[in-house]
Amino acid sequence: GTPRNVERLNEYGGKVGGPIWKNKMFFWFDMDNYIFPQSLSSQPSLLTPAAEAGMFTYTPTSAGCGSSPYVTASGSNCTVNLYALAAANGQQSTADPVVKGYLDSVLSSVGKPGVTVLPTPPSLDTQQISFLNTGKNSRRFPDFRYDWDVTSKHHIELDEHYSHYYGTPDFLNNAQYTFPAAPFNQITGGQNGFRYLMVAAWRWTINNNMSNELRAGVEGGPTGFFIGQDLTKYPTIKTNLGNIAYGPTFFDGNTALGTEPFQGYGPQGRNYVTGQANDTFGWTKGTHNLNFGVSTTYIHANSYNDGALE
Repeated sequence: GTPRNVERLNEYGGKVGGPIWKNKMFFWFDMDNYIFPQSLSSQPSLLTPAAEAGMFTYTPTSAGCGSSPYVTASGSNCTVNLYALAAANGQQSTADPVVKGYLDSVLSSVGKPGVTVLPTPPSLDTQQISFLNTGKNSRRFPDFRYDWDVTSKHHIELDEHYSHYYGTPDFLNNAQYTFPAAPFNQITGGQNGFRYLMVAAWRWTINNNMSNELRAGVEGGPTGFFIGQDLTKYPTIKTNLGNIAYGPTFFDGNTALGTEPFQGYGPQGRNYVTGQANDTFGWTKGTHNLNFGVSTTYIHANSYNDGALE
């Protein structure tokens, strides 16, 4: 009953090149574009209405459900009223209002359009739904090259390569929203990545047996995650760092707790930059070829995580 995933690739681009200054300066440019309207099938687990109301069902290890007034038989299983049991023992017997609000929102996913309840539940107290996460991502790859014959002995070139990636939600890192109901479908955020590589070179023919090349380049890739995420939708907790947006955990059907419906704690990102410069001198002397050179490399790493509990 769940619609098929959509994987549609729209690809287009172009190339152009030619002289800027006759016999002196030339250029080359190309652009490739990839546009992905996407959807991804998700099957999260959530509590049953009875379990959310405190009625938990289990299979007893021995025959019968015992004589407790808070436990009743349900076929071959037993159901315990945890709220009534807690009240009888002087413990908190009502749901925390903040947690209940989010659990109610999760449970409302069952009635949303396009949501299918799977026929085989993960456990006696959970159910599993299936729906399509929809989104888009785009990738653009522009390239530039310039060549300049300054004189018959001097040549300069410049190469630039870029790669821009934007996806919302971030399907690449499984950061799509976890439930098709507010506020979980309002706080996904996206990934915005920009990679680049730039190289410049100067070649000098000193005379008929000596030449020199100076080449320098830099590459980097600033990438941001959870871009555009609305942190006001998060519950907050007080820490010694101030109020921090916090992502609670819910049942995921595989382990007791695990999936984070709030997907991260705030914008995160990284940028690693590498720069390198080389100079090479070549000298032909009779039957001998001599090469001399020097190289230097610079590496810089920077990352950030706004509002994370780490």
